[in-house]
Amino acid sequence: MKRILWISDSPLTSTSYGKVTHELCRRIGKEMEVHVLSFLYYGKSLRGENYFIHSYEDTRSLASSIEKLKPDYVVWIGDTMIMNDILKVNLGNAKFIPYSPCDGNQILYGSKPIFDKAYKIIATSKHTQKILKQYGYDSVVLYHGVDTQIFKPNIIDRKTYGVENGKFVFFHFGVNSGRKMIWRLVQSFYEFSKDKNDVILLLRTIPEENEYNLVEFTKFRFPELFEKKKLFFSLPNMFCPVPDDYLAGLYNICDVYVSTSSGEGFGMPYIEAMACKKPIITPNNSSTPELITQEVEGIGPRGIATKIDTFATDMKYFIDKGICNVEDTVKAMNTLYENKNKRDEFGENGLKFVKKFCNWDEISKSLLEILS
Repeated sequence: MKRILWISDSPLTSTSYGKVTHELCRRIGKEMEVHVLSFLYYGKSLRGENYFIHSYEDTRSLASSIEKLKPDYVVWIGDTMIMNDILKVNLGNAKFIPYSPCDGNQILYGSKPIFDKAYKIIATSKHTQKILKQYGYDSVVLYHGVDTQIFKPNIIDRKTYGVENGKFVFFHFGVNSGRKMIWRLVQSFYEFSKDKNDVILLLRTIPEENEYNLVEFTKFRFPELFEKKKLFFSLPNMFCPVPDDYLAGLYNICDVYVSTSSGEGFGMPYIEAMACKKPIITPNNSSTPELITQEVEGIGPRGIATKIDTFATDMKYFIDKGICNVEDTVKAMNTLYENKNKRDEFGENGLKFVKKFCNWDEISKSLLEILS
């Protein structure tokens, strides 16, 4: 039986990488011996569902795990900026496989030595595969999946989540980082909602996370959104992991899922929202075309891709990130606000898409083929 050392966020967390790790490792763990070396886990080693969980503390824990386990493969899922430790250890006979996204139009600065050490490269999207190819790296695409037993269309009383019934709800879920550009979403919603009293923007994020305080920004720039109760933060358990059933409820109480992200290597919230039959609005960059707008095997668009104003260079990692056009985002909001038939069409297409392309069992079979 082959042995896999998988490196990622802990599968006990609700981060995107934690979810992917749990869903894939519990499946391939039926065929292989899987050990997950976990960030965000600080306890003793324990047994998960068909895999073992260990704490990733520093480079020494990686080196000792490789020496002790003697894995056939070391699979590391995440951005390459966190993979530098792989350059500091002796892999022995293990084959290294990075499973990585490209959020922008270039690979991250400092990534080449990591990709050079790879036996194979797994890309999270066709966009990522295209960017890697520009740098001379071949890769195989492996999408993320979604649990359609949890993320599914459901009728829920919005008051359960503190949202007034009868309102038209735009929803966004994600970290409050510079890349996600939630401030741009707030700005777009402000312009959209000026002449409307029946609309709400619901955000599930940590307002004071990372570079700025989103609440203070909004109160300073767009105080009317709070005064007229058009902006809501889903605050219960904000600093704790978000249970999937709670998150599925948030998707289901919204009418449209909206993002102004400057780039996504994949986009877990997109497919979770689509599994709940929700239409998507997101900028036309990175993985958006393949996930949202392109017709794929007879499945039509799942939402609207908005124009990019310009690209700004991230001066830490030297990659270009797309800045969405506010006017076009407002136009997309109005289109879906006014057209229920279009919302329903996008929602139906989205559900078909995730059932066909985001099935964990099928994705796991593809992963086993890569590792065989």
